Amino acid sequence: GAVPNLVIAGVTKLDVGFLFVTFMPLMIILFLISWRILLKWYDASLSGETDEYRADAVLSIDPTTLIKNRWDFNVSVVAIILLVIGFALGPAFGIVPPMVALLVASFMLLLAHEKANEFLNRVGWPTVFFLVGLFGLVVALELTGLIDALGEVIGDIVGGNAVFATVFLVWIPAMLSAFLDNLPVSAVLAPIALNLMELGVSPVLPLALVFAVNIGGYIFTPLGSPANMVAIGLSEAEHDPIAFIEFVKIGTILGIIHLTIGSGYLLFIMFLMGG
Repeated sequence: GAVPNLVIAGVTKLDVGFLFVTFMPLMIILFLISWRILLKWYDASLSGETDEYRADAVLSIDPTTLIKNRWDFNVSVVAIILLVIGFALGPAFGIVPPMVALLVASFMLLLAHEKANEFLNRVGWPTVFFLVGLFGLVVALELTGLIDALGEVIGDIVGGNAVFATVFLVWIPAMLSAFLDNLPVSAVLAPIALNLMELGVSPVLPLALVFAVNIGGYIFTPLGSPANMVAIGLSEAEHDPIAFIEFVKIGTILGIIHLTIGSGYLLFIMFLMGG
């Protein structure tokens, strides 16, 4: 669901199916808790009467009218199903998630080759080249030994303590992701999580990093995740802006609660895995 997850999974050889199964119970728990908190937080604005004409307008929308091309819609549904299955089962057959995505994308282009130029023109090329440059930077940091040096520093800090290492890799990356884009944080820290895991510190460190950068995308500030900035931009375009301070208040409360619960959950998983 997010590029940082794929980056961490690719570097640490984390099985996507294992990631899904491990985090699903935690996500359900966090969803239910967040739902109750948000309902309580916005109780005043949600308790008012809804404009009748707005409710009627929403209920009168026929979802099928939004499908411009039935063939393209059906092909897209099949592609999404194949993508999910490929991400979950591909690693068991030696197929990494990026290859699954490329195969599905190639399949889609073959079926709609007459629209290939249109699709390629709509690709976010600045993002593509940003990722290319980012991965090049990470490789350069590895070749110069900076990532290994940083890993040694973190290794000295955690001192082989599995509990402290897990909590450290939950909270520190989350704090960094609050002010930096979570993608570079993931790219730099993923090799370190792999090194610590290979040293036998804890088997859940890649999971801790995945959890941290996702939660860090909305704790303190919306700056850690591009999706947040897109949502804020759309809210402004619709003349119903999301106030920055409002985001910070509710995001920080939810983020701290999520990190606390997630830390306990990951320690429980570590105990089950014998880490």
